[in-house]
Amino acid sequence: MKKRPTIALLICLFIWGTFAYGQEQTEKETAKKRPTVALVLSGGGAKGFAEIGVLEALDELEIPVDYIVGTSMGSAMGAFYAIGFSGKEIAEEVSKQDWESVFTDKKVGRRTPISKKDELSRYAFSFPIKGGIKLPKGIVRGQEVMNILSKYTVGYQGELDFEHLPIPFSCIVTDLETGEAIVLEEGNLPQAIRASMSIPSVFTPVEIGERVFVDGGVVNNFPTDVAKAKGYDYIIGVDVQSSLLNKKELVSATDIANQLLGFLGKKRNDENVKLADVYIHPDISKYSTNSFEPEEVDSLIAIGRRAALKAYPKLKALKKKLGENSAKEKHILPNFKAPLTFKHIKVSGLKNASENLFRKKLKINDKDTISVANLKRKIDDVSAILNFDLLTYTINQDTLKFVAHERNNKLFNVGFHYDSDNNSSVLLNTTWDNFLFHNSRASFDAILGRNLQFTVRYTLKFGDIPHLNFIIDTKKYDLRLHESNERLAEGTFSYAKFDTNAQFVVWDNYSAGVGGRLEYVHLDQTISNDTNYSSIPQMHKWYTNYYGFIRLNTFDDAYYPQQGRRFDGEMKFVTDNNEEKGLVLYANYQDVYSFTENFAIKSSLYGRAIIDNSLSIVYNNFWGGIAHTNYLDRQIPFVGTKWIQGYNNTMAVGRLDFRYQLFRNNYLILTGNYGHYSNNIDTFFGDTSKNIWGGGITFSYNSIIGPINATIMHSNVVSRPILHISIGHNF
Repeated sequence: MKKRPTIALLICLFIWGTFAYGQEQTEKETAKKRPTVALVLSGGGAKGFAEIGVLEALDELEIPVDYIVGTSMGSAMGAFYAIGFSGKEIAEEVSKQDWESVFTDKKVGRRTPISKKDELSRYAFSFPIKGGIKLPKGIVRGQEVMNILSKYTVGYQGELDFEHLPIPFSCIVTDLETGEAIVLEEGNLPQAIRASMSIPSVFTPVEIGERVFVDGGVVNNFPTDVAKAKGYDYIIGVDVQSSLLNKKELVSATDIANQLLGFLGKKRNDENVKLADVYIHPDISKYSTNSFEPEEVDSLIAIGRRAALKAYPKLKALKKKLGENSAKEKHILPNFKAPLTFKHIKVSGLKNASENLFRKKLKINDKDTISVANLKRKIDDVSAILNFDLLTYTINQDTLKFVAHERNNKLFNVGFHYDSDNNSSVLLNTTWDNFLFHNSRASFDAILGRNLQFTVRYTLKFGDIPHLNFIIDTKKYDLRLHESNERLAEGTFSYAKFDTNAQFVVWDNYSAGVGGRLEYVHLDQTISNDTNYSSIPQMHKWYTNYYGFIRLNTFDDAYYPQQGRRFDGEMKFVTDNNEEKGLVLYANYQDVYSFTENFAIKSSLYGRAIIDNSLSIVYNNFWGGIAHTNYLDRQIPFVGTKWIQGYNNTMAVGRLDFRYQLFRNNYLILTGNYGHYSNNIDTFFGDTSKNIWGGGITFSYNSIIGPINATIMHSNVVSRPILHISIGHNF
């Protein structure tokens, strides 16, 4: 009798379970029976942000999406939506990004080796050498793009069938060899999106297996035909393409590339527009594919939302056809903000660097945990240190996998420079890694212009023990001395150096070393029309230098740093092995502090002194000019003066640069400096020492060939303001 309640309870549970199962099956059958919906998102560069506003509207109407296919930027927006992001969540994350750096692959980091920072601050263009000088496959390699894609696709990396994403997904790419449009439906999700976004000549192509892919928009930028071929009942198409541009609107390489894509795909695109049951075409005529400024991104999202509102009657009609009870499924979004946990690290693609060196510089251990932000910093650092063009990662199960793409080991580099003091010059450089020996680098410079220079450098690297540098350097340039604003005298200065040093790389951005240098100096007699001027006599002589140096550079940018500091120090003993000798001390310290993203102050201290000096005048401190140049390694810059304003034995200069970014790549810089000098270190603080002060205001534009600067400056040693123009990188 006591068992009857138990039996009755079991019977009730069975009946309830059977009913619940039947109801669940009925709901699934209903979902299967309702019409299916495909979402198609076109490419369009920054204009693709308008698609986010449409996604927000679809969420509000709770329209279910059964399949997504996208091209270029549409593939990125579509992939994020497919793995569970809502339109609102995509908008929030998009607004946090610095899209200028994402699509320009900023190369310099605080841990970038000093030697490489010097290179990056000199060259405007680099070309690979492969059986001759070749144009690069694209301007942007896509490191920052891959960092973004990998960050937001955590949980959906490794080899996947995109059909099994929360919403089935495909993206369109173009086979670069055959010109065929390919529908990618499996593989590495971030890599597939990156391939679909590879605008020819702007982004480098992506290799997947044995094939090479570029932007799908080359052939099919609005792939409604793909969704139609798969048999979906209704197609919602979001088209952010613009009509063909006129000549005034073609203002960038991306605009030109997209114009060409528009020509190629116009016929197919017109046909595909007709396949969309709900066609949404936001009015983005005032925006370009490069509209990545924060306010532009926000406006594009709002424009997309307004376009969706105009299409509300059609969307609501579609919703009615799907059934009043149809709704978008709720998907669990992977926590991309959570630290990444793994047990193993694997790396592939290494040719010149060893795996041990990679792990040492990466500074991540097996069985470790790391935040996505910290991992990005590690990737930036190791890429700079080991000379990678691209370093991608995926988290698959318990393994953190890296794929390295090493930079071409033979490069031809070009730099341009013009300034009011030394006119135009061109730098031609050839750099060859692993020349003659492994872990070596050979470099040849030819600077052509009024001032000529030829430099050959060969470096042997031995891991943690000193690097050996062998340098031959020749220069010839005009030396012009000024009194006030007028040229007082001029002559020709030439020299040749034969240098060997051992360099200890203590950290990646800090080094110290010792070396010896044999130096031949030739100075023609200076000529002056001023009868009161005591000319510098002609001379030609060999000198021997024994020196030690310390260098530190953590600046994050050579010309517009936001953080970091720099120190260059040298002590050398110079002698002609006869009567002349002297101990030369030099130091230059710079520090930058950023108060906001737009405002920073850089402080600089320069000092140079000669002790026990019996050296000729060519070893004195030549001072003047707005920037430190490489024509004279004994030059101390001073804003508000000519190049060269004077020379002395001992000098110290303090300088402050107040820099404000007016808008993208445009800066206003206010500079003030003060100097103190004497002709003997013993009288540096005496009555015979002299003071100078000056300053200037500079408008600076960060161009593709380097900074373009226009400066008005003045000082107490000139009679009227000086206009100084400079264009291009300093070398």
